[in-house]
Amino acid sequence: MELSVSYSAHVQTYGDRPAVKDGATAGTSGKSKRLESIKISLSDTSNGSIEYRSHVQRGGWESTWAKDGKMSGTSNQSRRLEGMQVRLTGDLLVKTHDVFYRVHSQTFGWLGWASNGEPAGTSGQSKRLEAFEVMVLPKGQVPKGYDASAPAFVGAVTANASVQTYGWLGAKSVFTLGTTGESKRLEAIRVTIPSQPYAGGIEYQSHVQRAGWETSWKADGAMSGTTGKSRRLEAVRMRLTGELANHLSVWYRVHSQTYGWGGWTRDGESAGTSGLSRRVEAIEVRILPKTAAAPGSTKNAMRTK
Repeated sequence: MELSVSYSAHVQTYGDRPAVKDGATAGTSGKSKRLESIKISLSDTSNGSIEYRSHVQRGGWESTWAKDGKMSGTSNQSRRLEGMQVRLTGDLLVKTHDVFYRVHSQTFGWLGWASNGEPAGTSGQSKRLEAFEVMVLPKGQVPKGYDASAPAFVGAVTANASVQTYGWLGAKSVFTLGTTGESKRLEAIRVTIPSQPYAGGIEYQSHVQRAGWETSWKADGAMSGTTGKSRRLEAVRMRLTGELANHLSVWYRVHSQTYGWGGWTRDGESAGTSGLSRRVEAIEVRILPKTAAAPGSTKNAMRTK
């Protein structure tokens, strides 16, 4: 069964753009124009449909999926799309075909290919989608240049850090919490996940000066570490929970006294130092697809005496 997929976008300034199909680009690049809504349809829906939803500025992931040419996103609200998901429905169609899609995102440019309901784009970073491409292919085929290790989605966390001298810095959607170049110890953290495409949350655990690893994991904004005791964090662990953990990984690395940035690790592994009396000064965090490569070197993520 041969299938064609057509799709169109409503673009800032330009309005509704003509539909394109089968891997062609909908939207713009190099013009800094946001996508505000999308429509996707199949040439033949006798064996199933195509469904899609968007991550919308100030609204997060839509609670319902649009299908077969209906609008996903907003109209006349000047709100950017930040992410999207696309999936096929119908037992026969799902068994015989896959849907692949990728997005051009502000700052990142073209991200990797997502497929079959996986998220594409960003969350927690206020980055607009500028263009996207969709292909429906028979099982066993992939788009030209497909690389499962290239991230299709990049998520941030919402975090707050208590830092020596400064106290709590304030909750923000960030990649990096803490300070660098100021020789200030990180004393406590609070971490949550902003709007995500799956149910679940985040847990984290700190290695605290003179106390070692906390006996329990903290979750979804609870404080890990101490305040008012002048105790440094020396290492951390993070992991996702619920359905979120089945699809995405949390990658993180630590900026430690003396050593600077260590290597990246993920999903509950330790990052920082132990037995070396070195303060954590900052933590960098990324939420990426399970298949994505590490954001950088994984060497020396954890140093021990």
